[in-house]
Amino acid sequence: MIDSKSNLYVADRQNNRVQVFDTDGTFKQEWRLDGPAWSLCVTPGPAQVIFVGSIGKVYKLDLNGKVLGKFGKLGRLPGWFDSVHALTCPDEKTLYLAEEFSYRFDKVVLQ
Repeated sequence: MIDSKSNLYVADRQNNRVQVFDTDGTFKQEWRLDGPAWSLCVTPGPAQVIFVGSIGKVYKLDLNGKVLGKFGKLGRLPGWFDSVHALTCPDEKTLYLAEEFSYRFDKVVLQ
């Protein structure tokens, strides 16, 4: 995903991190997480944030890599998450999650 300042964000699930590059491929920084980064999305607009899908949870980060929050519980019941394999965030309050093992697509509206 690319933000409004042309930074490229890459989810690296093998190493529990998000890597940041410029559009020429030059490494800028990495953000370590306490779980694998399976997927990510960047919100549109002037005050962008990043959501990172993981196993049983979703992280919310600012564009400097600071974790602003996380939510979720591991499981396959409604309202719980397994491996968030893909997600999109049309705004900061709405997320669509595709979960790999429960074969489910969820819409999450944040308060």
